[in-house]
Amino acid sequence: MEFEYIRTIEVSRLIQREGVYHKIESGLELALYLIGEAVYAVDNKCPHMGMPLHEGAIVGDQTLVCRYHQWKFDLKTGTSTFAPNIYVKKYETKIEDGFVFVKMPRQG
Repeated sequence: MEFEYIRTIEVSRLIQREGVYHKIESGLELALYLIGEAVYAVDNKCPHMGMPLHEGAIVGDQTLVCRYHQWKFDLKTGTSTFAPNIYVKKYETKIEDGFVFVKMPRQG
């Protein structure tokens, strides 16, 4: 499978430790978080009941807590902090020319 980096939003739109919603052209909905100098991207839907993860809170260094039912995920791995077989899909990111780019499978 081939991958490519998709340009999303300007880094300046991100606020430390607050989630931002972004929908890419393929229709995939992302939750983006800026923590320190790193940007984390995960699917915006919590695997529990599909609630929006961009409304979650960051606890500690990198734990995302869904605001609706308090499910917790490590943003570096996507893994749930209470059950390793439950995870949220995470995506590799990079910052270039003031934008956040997210690594996705190549379309077409």
